[in-house]
Amino acid sequence: MPLSGIIALIGGLCVLFGFQTRLGAGLLVIFLVPVTLVMHNFWSAPDPKTHQIETAMFITNVTMLGSAFAFPHRGRPTSSAQHLGNRFACGPVYMSDVS
Repeated sequence: MPLSGIIALIGGLCVLFGFQTRLGAGLLVIFLVPVTLVMHNFWSAPDPKTHQIETAMFITNVTMLGSAFAFPHRGRPTSSAQHLGNRFACGPVYMSDVS
């Protein structure tokens, strides 16, 4: 597995499980910035269909970058595993909301 895959995997797992979310979000940013610019360069697409697909993938990665930048600001979300039995949970629950 290339280094970029390891960085994305560790970052995603950190965010998913709520362990060291700032580090995980930072790893996701380190992964997403070069991937977004190099792999989804829609400005050099040879045909309109490829341009449309690459534009959609580029925008998707930019939205994921925005989420990764929001984690250090919003705080650590509780793990979804902690709320599996709660049927009435609606939306994300952050540690600052839990007493």
